[in-house]
Amino acid sequence: MPPTPQALVDQLRGGSLLPAALFADLDCEAILDARDSDPAFETEWLAARERLAAKWKASRPGRATSAALEDARRESFLAVSSATGQHELSSYVSDDFELIAWASAVGDVPPVVAWLWESYASGAIPRPDRRGR
Repeated sequence: MPPTPQALVDQLRGGSLLPAALFADLDCEAILDARDSDPAFETEWLAARERLAAKWKASRPGRATSAALEDARRESFLAVSSATGQHELSSYVSDDFELIAWASAVGDVPPVVAWLWESYASGAIPRPDRRGR
């Protein structure tokens, strides 16, 4: 299970998630190409987003949880953008962190979200072309 939205924010701000060194030799275009060229991944990701968005809305999260979720999105975007200058990748990562925060907040972690979290937690940017299905 991913950490709470606030714990995600704390890890992002503390540099233990998405540290600048992670992006030193990263081929951003290869990651973008891998995500954009995998329809099965996109389908699974979008289904998880739809499911978690509905659960998030139904859960009526409090102000602090909602703010932490927005902070996790912003902090993840800024970490990637600062390290790479690549705004498309920053947006993908930010969207991933929204899913991860939703999953944690509602207590439902679809397999694709578990894989995303495991990738980020282990210090890697998720690449569908390297995912065992």
